Amino acid sequence: MRIYLKDWVTAGNLLAGFAAAVFAMRGELMWAALMMPVAMFFDAFDGIVARLTKRYNKFGGELDNVCDHMSYGVAPGFMLYAAYEPVFRHELQLPALGAAALAFAVGSVPLVAASLRFARFNTYHYDTPGYWLGVARPVTGFALAALVNSHLFSVGLAGRMVGLGLVLAFGVLNVSTFPYPNHHSPGRSPKIYWFYYFLFVGLTLVTILLGPVLGLVPYQYVGDVILFTMGSYAFLGWMEVPVSARRTTEAAVTRAELQVEGQAITDTTVRASAPVTPSLPPRVAAGLAYVLGPLTGLYVLRRQAGADKYVGFHAWQAIFSVLAIGFPYFFLFEVGGMVAHLAPSVDLVGLLWWPMAVFFTLYWLALLVGAFAGRKWYAPFIGWAADKQLA
Repeated sequence: MRIYLKDWVTAGNLLAGFAAAVFAMRGELMWAALMMPVAMFFDAFDGIVARLTKRYNKFGGELDNVCDHMSYGVAPGFMLYAAYEPVFRHELQLPALGAAALAFAVGSVPLVAASLRFARFNTYHYDTPGYWLGVARPVTGFALAALVNSHLFSVGLAGRMVGLGLVLAFGVLNVSTFPYPNHHSPGRSPKIYWFYYFLFVGLTLVTILLGPVLGLVPYQYVGDVILFTMGSYAFLGWMEVPVSARRTTEAAVTRAELQVEGQAITDTTVRASAPVTPSLPPRVAAGLAYVLGPLTGLYVLRRQAGADKYVGFHAWQAIFSVLAIGFPYFFLFEVGGMVAHLAPSVDLVGLLWWPMAVFFTLYWLALLVGAFAGRKWYAPFIGWAADKQLA
């Protein structure tokens, strides 16, 4: 067995993951989380070294998988255990053994999910160019490391309990077969991938500079930014995948699993769905989709959107409408909080809260009235995403 320079670089990923676990065992969760970018650097740089030295082999790919498993599957488990064991023991007043057992269960989620994912992709060979199946391990690893270093985790017991739901959600998405856009697309990589990438890298570097490096703002802002960007990709990345691509990946998953299990592969059988009979005029149904945002949007989508693309567009846009509010307000709280630490006399949140609320209310009313009037107005980003759900 020969070990080349690229393999030693790959090992840096493994050692960064081990360092994250050691820091977590010492209770130094911020330093444990900062090992994630170090692991990502080696994870990306080993490919560059392989191309420069023209050394490619199967061993390198398998070693890379093992190192990713340590950094993004095992290390986050240690962080979660170290973060939640004191919560269960001191805040919930559980016996030491009970607290340790519950923290062990929480920490096992990323480890089990990453192991199942690792074994599945070594067994089944999915033909899904341009898409990952399920949320990639680095996304889950970064998100969970960020969670225990975020304001959500530090605001109190309620925030930490919400964090448990996020841990479970990321674990489920990690082993799911939902398609997510990646940078291995045939031809040019999708723009949304680079949008997520530069948003993540840019905001992370700024908050690391202002927080851990200069000490001007609390380090939790780094966790907030990483959790937000990773969560956006995990929970919203599927919006960028057209329905046709989702159906193609579903067929690829079925084909790969049938091949391994030795079952006969027949032509794809499409179950005929019952025709949708519209119960309301299209304009009325489209307008009603906006009344309670995602709730009425889902109702209209289920009951009537299949009969008319106009109704389907507005139903999906109503479902995504919460994003038009959530994203700007997240940035307002984050930027406003940092500004408050740098200049305590400036209350950016108080200054912009109500103007933004009035603007979004009027914008929502305009979409609702426009739908009733037969207009197909596109809300920025979410309108284009709604169109993709009809492709």
